[in-house]
Amino acid sequence: MRNKGFSLIELMVTIAIAGIITATAVPSFNTTIERNRILSERDELAGHLRLARSAAAANNGTVVVCASSDKANCNKTGDWESGWIVFLKGGPDIDKFVTATDTLLKVSEGIDDNNSLSWDGGGSEVAFDADGSARSSGTFIFCGSSSGSLLARALILYGTGSMRPGIDNDDDGVREDMDGNNISC
Repeated sequence: MRNKGFSLIELMVTIAIAGIITATAVPSFNTTIERNRILSERDELAGHLRLARSAAAANNGTVVVCASSDKANCNKTGDWESGWIVFLKGGPDIDKFVTATDTLLKVSEGIDDNNSLSWDGGGSEVAFDADGSARSSGTFIFCGSSSGSLLARALILYGTGSMRPGIDNDDDGVREDMDGNNISC
C-alpha cells in the first residue's frame, strides 16, 4: 500500500517551477510599483499647479509654486525633488515667500528619494496670474531609479496655465516633452 503523500522528486519539481514563476514575476511587479509611484508624484504636482491656478483666479492675484527644500522658502537651485510650496503672493517678489505678506496654501514633502524631478521652464518657480495664465511654460520630467526613460513621465505646462501629461506621439516607447523631443533621465 502506497502512502498518499508527495515523493521528494515531486516536491523538488514543484518548488523549482514555483521558483521560476516567481523569478519572472518579481521584476515585472517592481516595475509596476515604480511606474505607479512616478505617476502618483506627477499627479500630486499637477494637483498643486491646478490649485495655484484656481487660487490666483479666485483671489485676483498671483499664486506661486516654487521648489522648496525647507518647506518655508523658495530655493534658487531648482531642487524640486525635495518638495515645493504653493503660496498667494501679497508682495512684489515672486521668487520669495514672505510670511508677513504672503499666504501659504499648500506644502509638498517632495518625491521618493530614488526618483528625480526636473523643470525645463527656467527658474525654480511657476507663477500664475489672476487670469489663470502661467508666467512660464515648460516640462516637468519625473524619472525613476532603475528604468531610465521608459518609465519617465512628463507634465507639460503651457503659458495659458493649462497642462497635460506627456504622451508618446511617435510610438517609440518614450514620452515627449513640450517641443516633441523624447524626455530623458
